[in-house]
Amino acid sequence: MRPIDSESYYHAIECGKQGGEDPACVFWDTGICKNDDFTLTFYSAYKQVAYTVWSAVRKKQPAPQPSYQAARQVRVTIGVAPAAGSKNRLVDFVLKRGGKAVPSAVRDVADGGGRFTFDYAPWAPTGSVTLQMVGKTRTISCVIPPDVLQQFR
Repeated sequence: MRPIDSESYYHAIECGKQGGEDPACVFWDTGICKNDDFTLTFYSAYKQVAYTVWSAVRKKQPAPQPSYQAARQVRVTIGVAPAAGSKNRLVDFVLKRGGKAVPSAVRDVADGGGRFTFDYAPWAPTGSVTLQMVGKTRTISCVIPPDVLQQFR
């Protein structure tokens, strides 16, 4: 993942124009760190632009031209929600890079889940990222290797 630039902005618009129920270029985060306790969703500038266009196209509306300047302000947000049937409530979320915790710019833990916003640098595909979903009853960890990070948008 990287901040949006003019090339990725127009690519995201074209991605959104594809329509369909679940285009991989819009919903690339489906199944990341899949587990029985929590589900993750990622939000980035690319995804914001692609989703905005996809949502309009899906409703048979003309494809909009989302604000490039607004997209340039978007950082990476991870949403953590309790999985269906899970009793393990989120207490904390930790992103580690090179074995060290990366502080989030914004964090909000509520209702057994949360939202955590980070800059783009920790997501560079130069090394693995470890995500830890710290719950009341157990912690779920997963490692995202560089080849998978390379596919994030």
